[in-house]
Amino acid sequence: MKKEKKPPKITVSDVGLVMSIITLLFVLSGIFLK
Repeated sequence: MKKEKKPPKITVSDVGLVMSIITLLFVLSGIFLK
């Protein structure tokens, strides 16, 4: 029998994805502001 662990709502991969999106937005805004 497997013990089913409930996955956390926010996973490490989600955090990395959000951080990459935020970084991309900062880069794009920096380019447009120049």
